[in-house]
Amino acid sequence: MPKATKPNLTPYAVVGVAVILMFMWFYSRMTKPQTEKTGAETVTVENEFANPVKLPEPASEAEATARKKFTFSVTSPKNGDTVTTANIKVTGKTVASADVYVNEIDGKADKSGNFSIAYTLEEGENYLIIGVNDEFGNFNETEITVYYQN
Repeated sequence: MPKATKPNLTPYAVVGVAVILMFMWFYSRMTKPQTEKTGAETVTVENEFANPVKLPEPASEAEATARKKFTFSVTSPKNGDTVTTANIKVTGKTVASADVYVNEIDGKADKSGNFSIAYTLEEGENYLIIGVNDEFGNFNETEITVYYQN
C-alpha cells in the first residue's frame, strides 16, 4: 500500500500573502489625499467637507453685522428626553428666515427666527441632526438623541 503524501501548500500561501500586500498598498493609495504637481505649485485634493468654505467678504456693514449675529438653539426636545408620543415638534430659535432641517425634513424660521418642525419618531432611540443656515452662508448644526417609549 503506497504511503499518502502531504500536499505542498507553500505556493498558495505565497500567493495569498502577495494578494493581501497588494490590497493593503492599493487601499493606502485610495485613502490618502492625492497630490499633483502643476508647474511651481502643489495642489492637494481632499474630501470636499474637510475644510470649511471661506465666505466672500461682506458686501455691506449690514451683512457683516448679520454674519456676527448668527445664533442657533434648540429649545425642544432636549438631548436625552424620553417621550410617549411618536409625533413631536422640534422647536428653537435662530436668525430670521433661515433654512432649518431635522434629518431629512426641511423647514424655515419665521421673521422672528422661531422655528417648529414636525417629526415622527421610531420606537426606541432616535438620533436627530438639527441644522440651520442663513442667506449669508452661516451654518450650524447640533445632534440630539430622543427616546420614544410607546
